[in-house]
Amino acid sequence: MKQNHLSYVGGIALFFVLLTGCQPSPTPSGSGLDPLQQEGVMGDNQQDTVAESGEVAADSQEQELADVFEQLDLPDDFNVEDDALDLDFIAQRYQVYKDKEAKWAGLVKETATLGVGFEQPEQFIACYQLVHSLAGGYQTLQSGEAQGYYATSKCDIRFLNEDCDTVWGVQALYLPTMLGVFKAEMAEQGREIVHYYNDKQDYERIVLAVENLQDIAEGELSPELNQIYGFALVKMGRLDDAAKVLSLVVKGLDPREQWPLRLKIAELLIASGEYEEARNQYLAIADVLSSWEETHRIVTDQLALLYATDDHTTEIALYTQCLYAYLSFDGHSIPVELEKNLRHLQLQYPGGIHTAAALKLYERAEDQTRNDVGFRLLHVQELADEKQFQQALDELQNMKQARLPDDAKARIDEMILVVREGRALFIQQEKERRAQALADRWQEGLNLLDMQMYDESIAVFSELLGSEYDGRAVTKIEKAASLAAVALRKEAANLFIKARRTKDYNGRFAYLTQSRRLLQEILDKYPQVELAEKVAVNLAVIDEQLQAMSLSED
Repeated sequence: MKQNHLSYVGGIALFFVLLTGCQPSPTPSGSGLDPLQQEGVMGDNQQDTVAESGEVAADSQEQELADVFEQLDLPDDFNVEDDALDLDFIAQRYQVYKDKEAKWAGLVKETATLGVGFEQPEQFIACYQLVHSLAGGYQTLQSGEAQGYYATSKCDIRFLNEDCDTVWGVQALYLPTMLGVFKAEMAEQGREIVHYYNDKQDYERIVLAVENLQDIAEGELSPELNQIYGFALVKMGRLDDAAKVLSLVVKGLDPREQWPLRLKIAELLIASGEYEEARNQYLAIADVLSSWEETHRIVTDQLALLYATDDHTTEIALYTQCLYAYLSFDGHSIPVELEKNLRHLQLQYPGGIHTAAALKLYERAEDQTRNDVGFRLLHVQELADEKQFQQALDELQNMKQARLPDDAKARIDEMILVVREGRALFIQQEKERRAQALADRWQEGLNLLDMQMYDESIAVFSELLGSEYDGRAVTKIEKAASLAAVALRKEAANLFIKARRTKDYNGRFAYLTQSRRLLQEILDKYPQVELAEKVAVNLAVIDEQLQAMSLSED
């Protein structure tokens, strides 16, 4: 912090000497001490001065308030004390200023602890006193007594008018410990603080303020702040940094608005020895100026046409229709009226200035349709890349219906061939891929059949029905079903033999039941197999035996 800053002891001593406009209120804490005394930064002699100045301020406040009431032309029977109070509003305002009072007190304490001065001592002292008075005033009003309501309200308005939040921000910005605590609030007040120092042309403070804000603000600074920052860096002799910052500003400007700032950047780059970068800046300026030359030519030509209107009534009428058609066309198709009236001009007024102007309009229309075709062809290519070939071809056919220059039509025809070739290749590749996928599934089915996984092989072969493998798949399905049925019947027969051999009633019943389940599974899953009739006979035999066992048990 600079040596010429007011020392913190001297700054604090000024607090109550500079009271203006608002009557001091009791401290909300009820300690009887002024907030600055509570921070331990004011002596006894200074307290006497405060008491005297407080009495003067109170008398002044009463007189000022009386003047205000007189100007309001209030009725004689108006009684402020009896006026109803909005206690909810008062409670809200008390909480606002209670929080502000704590925030300002913390800033005073931190300033004293660090031993730094105040950036704006007079404004800071006045605003601090307002915060203290408002917190106490609204606290008192919460009791429901209206006395002091208008004085407190006036202090509230004064706090806003004197921009006290910005005063707090200016002081807090230079205390590193405060940046983290009030990061969001400091970022919001950053613009006002930078503008405050910009108005004072205090370039060193501008640079410091912006660089502190860069550490706490989320995202990039606005172009406006960056421009102020860049010019402040120039004044501080940091030319390289200034060029970099101003280059960021240029990127956000319209090309026609960039050249004054680019000139400044180029000068800074030359002064810094960055000749290559300076040349790039001048080339960008040259591009802008060349476009102005074209604008100047167009204006000159139009003036020539307008000066000749009296002598060329019919000719200007035809040109007007050409211009109307050009201005109202959609950019996709050359207007019929433009082409028709240009032809009339060329036949009736060959070599005339209006004919030449209409021809330029036609050529501009052609260029615009060429650009439009180029843009739409990019979209068509995207559709083709996404394998949406039919949609791409429909778009191309739609484009062909427009009135276009021959070269633009040729580009469309070329793209149609490209899309069709792409579609044919894709279809061929899909056929090959599908054929390979079918072959892979066929082989998988064969492998499952070899491993006697009959149901799984039937599921795979069933997927191939309706394909080129249809006939072979049917044969394999029949074979798998037959083999599965044979295997199940064999297992069922083994269980039936065990049932006949055992003398245990329960064991016999279990074997017969399991055998029956396997035979029934054959009929349910493979009803088409040749074994089906024999299986039905086997089931009937088992059912008879199971029925006989049930009767014997009874």
